[in-house]
Amino acid sequence: MFIRVVWIIRRCSAVLRDWHGRREPHVGVQRPRVGWPSGRRSARAAGSRRWPFARCVPLDRSPSADCDERSNDRGSATMWTVGGIGAAAAVLSGLLLFASAVVTRHRAESAADLAALAAAATAVAGEDQACEEARWVTEQMDVDLRSCRLSGWDALVEVAEKPPAVPSLFGPAAARARAGPVERGG
Repeated sequence: MFIRVVWIIRRCSAVLRDWHGRREPHVGVQRPRVGWPSGRRSARAAGSRRWPFARCVPLDRSPSADCDERSNDRGSATMWTVGGIGAAAAVLSGLLLFASAVVTRHRAESAADLAALAAAATAVAGEDQACEEARWVTEQMDVDLRSCRLSGWDALVEVAEKPPAVPSLFGPAAARARAGPVERGG
């Protein structure tokens, strides 16, 4: 009895597939409802009795689904796209980290220049007063003053600034500056 029921089911599905001379899709296969281009079928399409541009999309992904060799590559473009986006994100992240390190270095150089100018402006009052002015400038610029000294009328200043996040693993950005009166050539 069971064998007879199975035979009837197979026979009915074969009849449905071969209805009107073309195969109907298996259960779970979606076929777009499009006509033949310009109303005619090509010789290749007529021999295969397939709808043109039809994509075999088996929902159950079973090997018995009626699919051609194109179905084996489904989703590969998605993987390439995801890989490309990931690579672009990695490059962009690297560029942003490099840019933050460069900005930190420029801030340290600017702070050193301003601190040296402030120290040179008050060099007449002595080294303690000149270095106090340099310290005030570096505190306002949120950098660390490493050293400050006067060499004659010239102020020599060294500062350091810690970069944010990952670039801080490579150490602080250090800068030096020298400021003093201009010597006239004779």
